[in-house]
Amino acid sequence: MTPDKPQFPTISADEAHQRQSLLGALCGVQMGEGVLRASIPPCSTDGEAAWLHCAEDLAFRIVRLDDRPIRIDPAEGPAIATLLDAADLLLSAIEAALGLELEPTDIGPRPDRATLVARVETGEGEARIDLALPPDAALLPTPAPFAPLLLGHIPVPLRIILEGPRLSPVDAATLAPGDLLLLGPAMPEARFRLADGTMVQGRIAPTERLFRPIPHRDDALTASPLP
Repeated sequence: MTPDKPQFPTISADEAHQRQSLLGALCGVQMGEGVLRASIPPCSTDGEAAWLHCAEDLAFRIVRLDDRPIRIDPAEGPAIATLLDAADLLLSAIEAALGLELEPTDIGPRPDRATLVARVETGEGEARIDLALPPDAALLPTPAPFAPLLLGHIPVPLRIILEGPRLSPVDAATLAPGDLLLLGPAMPEARFRLADGTMVQGRIAPTERLFRPIPHRDDALTASPLP
């Protein structure tokens, strides 16, 4: 029996470029004391949520604002106008990053051609706007500046070498299953190798997931005392 080949979703080259442009322009945009972060979910479950339609088959919906979930009622025109005023800073940041205008002209289901949906959030998700657009939408994206605050969400694989306990053959022979080996209260020593071959010596705190390099003697001599 021949196993079935996995069916992976395929996207066009234009859509792949559009996705890259969206994330590159939105991730890291400075807004107040925080930065924007964007993602493209694998699928969009619209449910009954209403979208605000703009020109060129663009649409958006305000999902959260000021750390509160938002539900738009198409019959509440004044409430929608107030909501747009409250979200103006975030909408303006998206417009400037992508070179488009988000001026609502109608409200209803997501446009059929707007199949590419980007999720734009501030900070830890206090505010969120979903942006829907066609894969061939005409954008003028401006690459966002480097944002160190976003690096905390990027996992970096690293191989760390831990120094194991040293026992004499006589002491090791006395160990039996279930015995505990106490290593002491100090953080265990560890080291890892950089790409250029340099070995960095330090101590590791497993519960805090921290690695603290041990300064060289020359560095210790020139270090300033803490106030």
